[in-house]
Amino acid sequence: MTWDAPDPITKIVEVYGSQYDDRVAVAYTTRRMGKELTDIVGFDLQKEVRHDPQLDPDHPTGPTVTPPTVTPPEDPKLTKAVAAARKLTKAKALAGWQAVISIDPQHAEALYQIAVLQAGAKKPAEAQASISALAASTRPDAIEWLIEARFDKAFATLRADPQFRAKIGLDKKGGSAYERLMGFGGQWEQTGTSCDTPEVRFTATRDRVVRIRVKSRCSGQVYDLPFKGAWRSDGDRVVLTFATKGKAVTAADEAVCKFEAQGDEDSLHCNLGNDIEFVVLPTRRGSGASGGANPGTRNQNPGRRLSISAAFPASLVDLPSMLDGGNNDASSTCGADGCQSGRRTARPNAGRTRTRRRA
Repeated sequence: MTWDAPDPITKIVEVYGSQYDDRVAVAYTTRRMGKELTDIVGFDLQKEVRHDPQLDPDHPTGPTVTPPTVTPPEDPKLTKAVAAARKLTKAKALAGWQAVISIDPQHAEALYQIAVLQAGAKKPAEAQASISALAASTRPDAIEWLIEARFDKAFATLRADPQFRAKIGLDKKGGSAYERLMGFGGQWEQTGTSCDTPEVRFTATRDRVVRIRVKSRCSGQVYDLPFKGAWRSDGDRVVLTFATKGKAVTAADEAVCKFEAQGDEDSLHCNLGNDIEFVVLPTRRGSGASGGANPGTRNQNPGRRLSISAAFPASLVDLPSMLDGGNNDASSTCGADGCQSGRRTARPNAGRTRTRRRA
């Protein structure tokens, strides 16, 4: 019997067998998320014997076993060629990226960079051909570079071409979570109103970094909460991770954002925990061509009140310092009569970890 543990096994603690010799359990220790844990796995030996074709003549074929999918390691020659191409000057870059294509004809970044260089050299037909090859690529990162092409200035003259627009998916609704999140440039926001709804700026980048900025204004006071972390797509949702420096990432460091329909476009509903919840709409980056997204177009979002009524982990907040020696136990409310606070000047719908600005 063979079994693969999901995490590296540190040691076997104990092996348990049933009195009928038909079951066995193994207790072992493993390290997961920076902690040492004890796991137990059990095996039904009777099922194994029943389906063993050598021991059970009634089942001569045995069960069908699907081998695990193994991702082949990247060719060292390819890795070296990509690294070299990224360092070349513009005059030599085309030859460098063509060397990458000679090793891997579907390399997404190489196809994109070649198209950029061809467009810059006033060779639109060749740039179109490279973008077509990128659109036909089966590589999972091909969509990332097609989305980059929607906003790259090198393709400004091509974006009016219907064929080019179709290849990069400029006019179609996003399908995958990546395309829905990054399709308009990865910038989302919720517009704010004084003493009511905070302003939220949400920016995701292709390198899987996310930055969130929450600003609130009330009675002349302005408060600013910056967040910085990482993001990943998980099915039809986006998972944000705000790690604490020097500590292993756990489920407590993660927050989930879900796509929700709002009119004819997506909104992104994020819940960071501890009553930190907001809904943002995409801010469209300029495409540089008629029919595309207008530069700086902001979707007016009536928004959802951002409620932050409890202190939340400092690991979620990228602040240079904490006021009052980390004392964050004041409460604040804001209503029709203005903002009030038990100990500090309050702001509406904001957490207790804050940076205070004086006039």
